[in-house]
Amino acid sequence: MNRVVAEVIGRMPTNYRWAYIINKGTSDGIRPDMAVINPNGLVGKVLSATSHRATIIVLIDPEAGASARVANGRDIGIVRGNGAGEPLDLQLVGPNADVDVGDEVITAGYDQGIYPAGIPIGYVSEVSPEGTGLERDVEIEPYVSFTALDFVEILLDSGPRLTKDEAKLREASGGGD
Repeated sequence: MNRVVAEVIGRMPTNYRWAYIINKGTSDGIRPDMAVINPNGLVGKVLSATSHRATIIVLIDPEAGASARVANGRDIGIVRGNGAGEPLDLQLVGPNADVDVGDEVITAGYDQGIYPAGIPIGYVSEVSPEGTGLERDVEIEPYVSFTALDFVEILLDSGPRLTKDEAKLREASGGGD
């Protein structure tokens, strides 16, 4: 899979958004909705891009999310962020799902092409008892240290597939640096 390594050059952590600015953009092949990783696992996705910079939203942002599954099972849910220093939540996991503390959680690959399957996210740190409620409460300790990001990799073969005309329109509406 083709990748571009980028340096994090600005941080925008607020109460409402966990987004970072990177030093690569559309001139490097980056476009919105591409997956962003580091050697530890899933970081997030590209939110917007100009010719020489891009903004990424990281997985700890409450508005971010990714379809995920426990690596040794078939149960799929959605990983959501809760801000820095808080575990991620794996939501929509059935009450009888086979999930245990210590299980690895990876991307499921069902995000319309945004996140390829198999990217490590973290491990289960807490799980509610089986058969209680409509879904199990599952907390994930992420592998990525979101407050200490210096470099990231953008997966150029990820993200929704755009036609050339759609890509040109999106790039033109994004403006330049």
